[in-house]
Amino acid sequence: MAAWPTSTAAQDLTGKCARITAVPQINALGLTCAETASGVALASDQGAAALLPAIDLASTQFPRHFAPVPAPVAIVAASTITKEQLAAIRTAGFAPLPWFDGKGMRGQLESSIRAKIIEQLPGLTPQQVDSAVAQALTQIPGGSTANGTLGEKEVGALAHEIGHMWFGVLQDGLAQGSTAAAPRYGSSAPDWLDETAAVLMENAAVTQGRRDAIVRGMQMPPLTQFLTMDHPVFDAAKANPGDGVLSDRGGGAGGASIRIVSGAEADKLMAGKASAGPTFYSQARAFADFLIETSGNSRIINEIAVAERSGQGTARWLAANGKRYHLATSIDRLDRQWQAWLKAWLLRQPGQGQNR
Repeated sequence: MAAWPTSTAAQDLTGKCARITAVPQINALGLTCAETASGVALASDQGAAALLPAIDLASTQFPRHFAPVPAPVAIVAASTITKEQLAAIRTAGFAPLPWFDGKGMRGQLESSIRAKIIEQLPGLTPQQVDSAVAQALTQIPGGSTANGTLGEKEVGALAHEIGHMWFGVLQDGLAQGSTAAAPRYGSSAPDWLDETAAVLMENAAVTQGRRDAIVRGMQMPPLTQFLTMDHPVFDAAKANPGDGVLSDRGGGAGGASIRIVSGAEADKLMAGKASAGPTFYSQARAFADFLIETSGNSRIINEIAVAERSGQGTARWLAANGKRYHLATSIDRLDRQWQAWLKAWLLRQPGQGQNR
C-alpha cells in the first residue's frame, strides 16, 4: 500500500503513486511510495517522503529557467534497477531516476570506511575498528541515518540529479539514454548544458559552495574549451572502463546501479581528468549567472538548448541573437566578455575588493 507523506502535498493527491505502483515490475520491488505535484519517490521503509523536498525544489526552479516540467519524475531508491523496470517506468509516463537505497548506501559507506581504517591502522582490534567506523559514519551527512532523511545539501544534490533527468527529457524525450548508441554523460546536448541545467536546480547551500570555490581561486578553461569538452568525471571514467564507475544515467542496455566511489577507487579516478570535476560544476554555475545577468533573461540557457536541439548550435545562435541579449556575437569575444564579468563579480564578493 502506498504511504502518503504528511506534507502539504498530501492534501492534493493526483494518483501518481497509484499509477506507478500498478506497474507489475515496480510493484514487485515492494517499495513505499510518496508523491508530490511533480513526481513520486519510491523507497524502503518510510524513506520515500524524505525525498519529496528535492522534487519540489527542482519543480520550482525548472520552469524558471527552462520550461514546464516535461514529465513527472520517479525517484527509485534501490541498490539496482533493471532496464525492464526503467522501461516500465517510462511507459507509465514517468522519468525514472535511480537513487541511493538508504540501507545500501550505509552498507557501501561502512564497507569503504572499514577497508580504509584497516589499511591505515592495521594494529587495531576488531572492536576498535568497529568503534572507528561508527565514529566516521557520524561525520558523513546521512551516513548514520537509517531512514534516509536528507539534509540541506543532500536535497540540493538530489534536485541537481532531477535537473539532469528533466533536461534530458526536454532534449531527447523519455527514451533518453536507453536509445543512445554508447554511454554518455547526459542528454544529446553538450555536457556544459547538461551540467548547467543541473546546477540551476540546486538550493542556496549547494550554490554558495560553488561560488565560494571560485572565490578561493580556480583555473577555469576558456569558453572555446568549456563549451565543447566532455564532462571531466565522465571523461575519466571512460579512460578507466574496467573500474565499474562508468554507467549510463539514463539506464541503457544494462539498467542502472548506484555506487559510492571512495578509497582507492576515488584516488584512481581523481588522479586523472576527474580532478577537474569541481571546476566544471562551478564554472557551469558562474557562466549561467553571467548569461542570465547580462541578458536579463532567466531562460537564456533554454534558448541555447533549443538551438542545440534544432541543430543550430551555440556559435550560430550567438551570432544571430547575441546582440539583442547584450552578449558578444562570437565565442572568442564572448570569452573576453565573460572573463571581464567574472573579474567584476569577484570584486563584489565580501572581502575580495581590497585584495584584487
